[in-house]
Amino acid sequence: IFAEEDPTLRLHLLLHPRLQGKATQQAMQRFDELDKYLSGPIFRAIVPASVEFIWSIPGNFFGIPLFALLLSPNLVALFLAENQSNYNALLVVSIILLVLVLLWTLVLQGNKAAIKIVYGPILGAVAPLVGITLLMFLQEEEDRAPGFFQIAAWCLSVTPVAILKPLVARTRPCCSPGCSEHAKHMVILPQLFQRDGRASFPSGDTAGVMAVSYPLIRCGGTTGVLIGTVCIVLSFLGRMYWKAHHFSDVSVGVFIAFVCCYALEWTIESPCGAELWHAGAAYGFLLTNVILSRLYFRTKIFQSGTISTHDEEGKKH
Repeated sequence: IFAEEDPTLRLHLLLHPRLQGKATQQAMQRFDELDKYLSGPIFRAIVPASVEFIWSIPGNFFGIPLFALLLSPNLVALFLAENQSNYNALLVVSIILLVLVLLWTLVLQGNKAAIKIVYGPILGAVAPLVGITLLMFLQEEEDRAPGFFQIAAWCLSVTPVAILKPLVARTRPCCSPGCSEHAKHMVILPQLFQRDGRASFPSGDTAGVMAVSYPLIRCGGTTGVLIGTVCIVLSFLGRMYWKAHHFSDVSVGVFIAFVCCYALEWTIESPCGAELWHAGAAYGFLLTNVILSRLYFRTKIFQSGTISTHDEEGKKH
């Protein structure tokens, strides 16, 4: 009964049906209670509307391919570049970032077209291709390497997260009873997350922010460590603040991405030494899993984007 109400560990129960006894259910319930206890202070917090708007960017952008696979690889590469004369690339990236922030403002106003652009599958699919193309405009080959690493790390980190979400099918906090209490100023965000009400575990955004921040932390010195850590903390807390995830969801997302990033670094020996083919291979791996999920499995990865872009899908949950 408990697993049906909040099936945090449904996958484990499916793999080990003998563990479906009363003791296991009680242990799961205690875990869930602890999880919600740790998440509770962030769920109940309310910050000023202006702070919410600014926080919504690091709190939501790292799971959006338009940012995580197009803009942030170039921002990371420009920050870490030894050649500081990439003015044209900086200008193009700044313009695209401004456009994305303007689109995000429309998303927060509930604009359906903006929601489909930001979260939809079409632009999400081409985002890494555009991101790689922009990286090629950097003057020095070594300046592109951190950007290639970040694209590869994000694709590799998000793939297991996307596979686990429909298997575990944990209910998002925003879909739980009493969600309307402690409502945030940006009410559209919990409403968007309700469309994918069974996608709480694990968090794709915190996996994404770990993938984006890893090359900054490993290659960016003290400033890079500071920027990367701040991004991780803001995303980690932001996902709970807007009731998209519980504490364990965001923690596991960070952990999965860290393991993937570490394995990738071990494979290529340095996050500052990635090449174009590493990014292309990782994107191909993610794309292959998406295609296979559509051909052979009922649970389709990114069926209509990184979150559902169709109002009617949310009603199924």
